[in-house]
Parts: sequence; structure tokens; C-alpha cells
Amino acid sequence: MKKVLTYFVYVLLLMGCSNNASSDKIMNMETMDEAVETAPTTISEGEAYLDLVSTKLKESLNTYQLRAENPQFLAQDSSHIFFGRANQETKIETITPLTSLKHVNDDQLELLLQVTLESVNERTIDTIKALIRKTDLIIDGMTIQSSKITFIRPE
Repeated sequence: MKKVLTYFVYVLLLMGCSNNASSDKIMNMETMDEAVETAPTTISEGEAYLDLVSTKLKESLNTYQLRAENPQFLAQDSSHIFFGRANQETKIETITPLTSLKHVNDDQLELLLQVTLESVNERTIDTIKALIRKTDLIIDGMTIQSSKITFIRPE
């Protein structure tokens, strides 16, 4: 009898606490979905690649800092030539495109960037050329575009 009474109290407690708040949340989620679907989400190809290059450059700085702190970490990439004086406090402050996205050929793009690195007592501005190589991969019958980014010094 005690178990039945405990079960009954739990059911009453759950029903009393619900207070029909879940239906309000469902309505809010439905209106949010409609708002998201109707909002225009257009981004240019140049902005998309600039975002991709910025992310890759920040990852490269993190890899360089990790390798400096842990010499047994053997990851190599093409950006190590830009971070010669970087230390653990160095952060990328800004990445500004100096040119628009240039199509070198069907598979390769270039973007000239101005990168501002900031550490505790030093600010360095450098120019970097990002080479973006596009490759189409077919996975499970779907074509997916892969991008590989390398950084070089501009000529």
C-alpha cells in the first residue's frame, strides 16, 4: 500500500509541476524555426573562403605554440615560417584580405592577407598568401568538395 501511495504522490507532483509550460516551449520553438527558415543566409564565396583561411591560420598558430611547448609533437604545416617569434601569449588580432579571391585555375584559388599578431609587448603585421586547392571527393554517391590551404610568403 505504501508503494501505491508513493507512486500516486509522484504522479501528482509531476502533473502539478508541469503547469502546461511545455506547450509554450513547443510554440516558441516552432516560431523560432519559422524565423530561421525565413531569414536570408547568403554568404559570398570570398567570405566563405576567408572564414576557412582564418580558421586554418588560427589552428596553425595553435599547432606552432603546441610544438614550441612540446618538442615531441611532430606536426608540420606551411605556416611555421610566419610565427618565428611567436610565444604562448601570441594571438591573431586581425586577418584582413588585401585582394579579392583570385581563381588561378579550376582547382586553385589565392587570397592575399594582412595578418596582425599581438603578444604581451609586441605587435607584428605581416602579409601572407593563402593558396586554396579544391578537390572533389565522391563519398557514398555524393560529391563533396575538399579544400587544402597552404600559406606562403607573397612574391
